[in-house]
Parts: sequence; C-alpha cells; structure tokens
Amino acid sequence: MKKLFITCLVVVLMGCGQQKEEHILIVGTTVNYPPYESYSEHGEMEGFDIDISQALGKKLGVDIVVKDIGLDALVIALQQKKIDCIISGMSITESRLQEMAMIPYQGDPVKELTLAFWNKTPENITSLEDIARTQNPIVAVMVGSYQEEYLSKVSGIDMKSLDGTAELIMDIQYGKSQAVLFEPHIAEMLKQQFPQLQLIPFQLPQEEWVLGNGIGIRKDNITLQQKVERAVQELKSEETIHTLEKKWFKEQR
Repeated sequence: MKKLFITCLVVVLMGCGQQKEEHILIVGTTVNYPPYESYSEHGEMEGFDIDISQALGKKLGVDIVVKDIGLDALVIALQQKKIDCIISGMSITESRLQEMAMIPYQGDPVKELTLAFWNKTPENITSLEDIARTQNPIVAVMVGSYQEEYLSKVSGIDMKSLDGTAELIMDIQYGKSQAVLFEPHIAEMLKQQFPQLQLIPFQLPQEEWVLGNGIGIRKDNITLQQKVERAVQELKSEETIHTLEKKWFKEQR
C-alpha cells in the first residue's frame, strides 16, 4: 500500500511538473542588438523584442522566460528543444526557412543593405565589389546575421564576424575593418548616435531580398506555430506591435 501511494504521488508530481511547463514559453534571443534587445544600465533585458515576447506571452496565456544565447547558436538551441522559439530581430530568408518555420511579426522586406564607414567614404566606393578591389577589403558583420550570410557569397571580401553592434562600430572607428555591413534602418539609427558614420546603401539582387523579421519555431511544432500566428495577427490588429515600434524605433517613425 505504501509503495502504491508513493508511485501515485510521483505520477501526480510529474503531472504537475508537465502542466507547469505547458504554461511557460522559453524564448531565445541575442541581447546585443539594440533597439531589438540589449541590457539596461541596471542589467535587465530591454528592447522591442523583449516587449514583443511579453505581449505574445499575454496573448498565449503563458509565462515568458527569455534566454540570452549567441546568435549563431539560436537555431541549434531551437532544434535541440532547449528553447521553444526565437525572437531576435531575425530576418526571414530562404536558408532559414529550410531550418525552421518563421512567423512574420515586424519589418518590411529588405531590398538593400548599407555599408557604413567611419568619418569619410573612400573614393569610388559604391558597392561591395568596389571594396573587394581595394587594398583593405575587410568588412565587418554581426556573427550569425543575414549580412554575414550574404557577405559570405561575395568574392574578394575579407569578412570579419563580430558579436555585437558596439564591437562593429569600434572595429571601423579604429581602422581594423574598412566598413560594416548593416540593415538600412539599423544603420540610420546608428548614424543619429554616431554622426561620424558615413553610409552607402546598395541594392540587393531580387533573389537575396529578405521578407521582414520572423519568430522562429521548430517545423514539427505545428500547434505552437498556429497559436503564435494567431497571436501575432491579434497584436497587429490591436496596434500593439505598431505602438512598440513607435516606442523603440521612434527615430525612424
């Protein structure tokens, strides 16, 4: 009888643990990409994606746990089920759609990228191909980003992958790289913070266009995909996402 009671107690406790886990959504992000995500002066996570995660949690009726993971390790963490989804200003690209489902939640299609230089623009530089013909063809990008993926396809460029925006700015400020490759809206925001930045936008081939930013979910997790898609549509129709865009991207809107 005692063994039966203990067995039942274990089953009940295991059931309680499983029920509790169903009410938690673990979100993976990379906290070094303001205004999407960064640490405040008090050491707390903040940013557009952090607020989006909390708004999504309220819609789904779950508690949100945000984990700070390196951008290049986010997809692996998702596939290994260490996190439930990715919310990290992640661009929707064909290669990423092969690895996971992506629910669009923010951003217009990206049809161009921007080269950023420090203080002055080198003469006769209007594209990555022009940089490839110089004696210093070093271009810095954020590790794990779409820019890194695209730049890896451009011949003649020495690519330097760094961990965050601050590192990228310092790299061109001290002449370690000739330029940094940014998404256009991030480049414009950084220009307001660092007037020394000189920006050169260039068009992407149509096959390289990015379809906005998406929430990454494992392909086999159909239920979560459907729930998140409905929740995002509600957040859009209620203007919640637009309100958060105005809060975090106010310089651009």
